[in-house]
Amino acid sequence: MSVRELGVVETERFIAVINRERFDYTKWQRERFDNMSSDEFNNAAVAYSKENPLCKKE
Repeated sequence: MSVRELGVVETERFIAVINRERFDYTKWQRERFDNMSSDEFNNAAVAYSKENPLCKKE
């Protein structure tokens, strides 16, 4: 998710909840990806890059 998808207010709310709950977002992401096979990770990365290109082709 990005600021563009959530909007500024919802992004700030997300950050506030993460900080308030003492939730380690980085650790959670690391554990999430550790449980994926390399094929699953690659497929997710390819799908994400297609949905969120760094440069839009014109």
